[in-house]
Amino acid sequence: MAEEIKDEAVESEARIYEVGYHIVPLVAEENVPKEAGDVKFLIEKQKGVMISEELPRLHPLAYTIAKTVAGKKHIFDKAYFGWIKFEADATALPAIKEAMEANENVLRFLLIKTVRENTLVSMQKIISQARMDKEGGEKKAPGVGATAEKDKKPVSVEELDKSIDELLK
Repeated sequence: MAEEIKDEAVESEARIYEVGYHIVPLVAEENVPKEAGDVKFLIEKQKGVMISEELPRLHPLAYTIAKTVAGKKHIFDKAYFGWIKFEADATALPAIKEAMEANENVLRFLLIKTVRENTLVSMQKIISQARMDKEGGEKKAPGVGATAEKDKKPVSVEELDKSIDELLK
């Protein structure tokens, strides 16, 4: 019986999630922030706490997606993409998922469990710093270039890509 109580406590524990979503391009550009606000509101309604977000921007889609909006079938090749990282109880996810599915202005969405750290921005910073080093800049990416101080040899793009791939593993 003690195990059952422990399992229930773990399930109701707050976790970090991220929802990435596409808004149909039928929404006027000036109304896109309102649609993003609606997504944010439905998370807050389920007692979710925002960590970070990116407002939707128009992007081409990798493939066309068909969706019925206002009783008419449309085929989209672009959409507004945005994301929100938030903290919420696992019990709130079904309601968030249901509300996202019910919003006809949301073309597609993906709801995932993630970590609090902003890993994408950190990797982008390391990659851009490494490129600056390659182009002759003085700055060094953290943890990168300790051996470069000794060697002072130019690094090829292939070697740089290989080292980045090793970092991502």
